[in-house]
Amino acid sequence: MLFSVICFAGLSVRAQVFTHSNEPMVGQSVTMYVCDTNAMNLSNVTGSGAVWDYTNLTQYQGQTALVSVVDPTSTMYGTFFPTATKAINIEGVGMSYIATDLTTRTSLGYALAIDPTMDALVYFDNDDQTIMNYPYSFGSSPISDNFAGTLVFDPSNIALNDVFTGDGVSTIDGQGTLNLPNGVSIPNVTRVKVTDQGTCFFALLLQTVVVTREQYEYYDLANSALPIFTHAKVDITLDGSSAFSATKVLSAYDLGNSNAGLSELKTQDYLVYPNPANDIITIQSALNEENATAKIVDLNGKIVMPEFKLVDNNSINVESIQSGSYIMIISTKDGVSHHNVTIK
Repeated sequence: MLFSVICFAGLSVRAQVFTHSNEPMVGQSVTMYVCDTNAMNLSNVTGSGAVWDYTNLTQYQGQTALVSVVDPTSTMYGTFFPTATKAINIEGVGMSYIATDLTTRTSLGYALAIDPTMDALVYFDNDDQTIMNYPYSFGSSPISDNFAGTLVFDPSNIALNDVFTGDGVSTIDGQGTLNLPNGVSIPNVTRVKVTDQGTCFFALLLQTVVVTREQYEYYDLANSALPIFTHAKVDITLDGSSAFSATKVLSAYDLGNSNAGLSELKTQDYLVYPNPANDIITIQSALNEENATAKIVDLNGKIVMPEFKLVDNNSINVESIQSGSYIMIISTKDGVSHHNVTIK
C-alpha cells in the first residue's frame, strides 16, 4: 500500500504547499477503494483545523479503481491535447489532461466515461483553465478562470461536436484532519475544491448541453503527490433535464468494512422523469427487479420522502416537498443508484 504511514490526530498542523516539485509524476499510481456514493461531500466543513468525519463510510465489496499518471501521448485522446505534459486517469471514470510548468498547473480538458460505448470529450483549444498558481497553499486566493473549447459526444463520431464555454474555480478550502473508520485519523490534510460548469449548444440536435463538475481532493503531501481521498460528482443536462449523473467516492485506505454484496448500479438502469418536476415524478426501469425501493433525501442527507417500494412505472407525488435540489436513492438486492432531481 502506497500510504503505509498513518499519523494520529493531536500532532500540530503543518502547512502543505503545492509546488512544481511535488506534482504527481508520470508513472505514479495508487489503487483506491470505491466507497458508498451516498456519502456527503462535507462542503460546509472548511477552514483551518477542519475535521472531516467519514468514520461511518463503507466501501463496496471487491471494488477498486486505479488512479494513474500517464503519458498523454499514449492515451486514446492524446492527439486532442498536444501541449499536455501528463494525464491523470481514474479507472472507470475518465481522464484529465493537464500542462504544468514551474509556476502554473493548467487544465486542458477531460474525457468522461458516460457508458461502456460512449465518452464525452472536452478539450480547451481556445482558452485553457488555470487550476493552481505555485506556490499554492491554504490561504492562497481562489483561482477563477474562464475556458473555451469543444465538446464532443461519442468521439468516434466527431461530427457531433460544438463550441463549449464556461468557467471554473479552484480553491484550498480547508486544512485539518481526515477521520476514517476503524480509528484511522490522518492529520495535516489539505483539501482542494475544484468546480466548473460549461455550456454547449449542439446545432445539429438543437439542444443545450450543460456539464457541471464538483470535486473535493484530500492531500497528504508529506506522503504522496496523489490524493488520499476524493469525492467527485458530475452532472450533464440536456435542455435542463438530467441526462447523466455520477458520484465517485474513493479512498486510498482500505476501510475494512465492505458492505457485502452492495455495488453501485448504473444510473442508466433507471429513468427518472420529468426533471425538473412540478408534482409527479415517474421512475421507469427495464430491470424488473423485485423488492426495489426508493427514497428522496436533501443535499445534507436528510430524508424528505421515506423509503417506498417500486413497481412498474412507479409515479410518486412530490407536491409536498419544498422546491429545491434533491437526490433519489434507488436500492435493489444488487446495489444502489443515485439520481439528482429538482422540484419546482
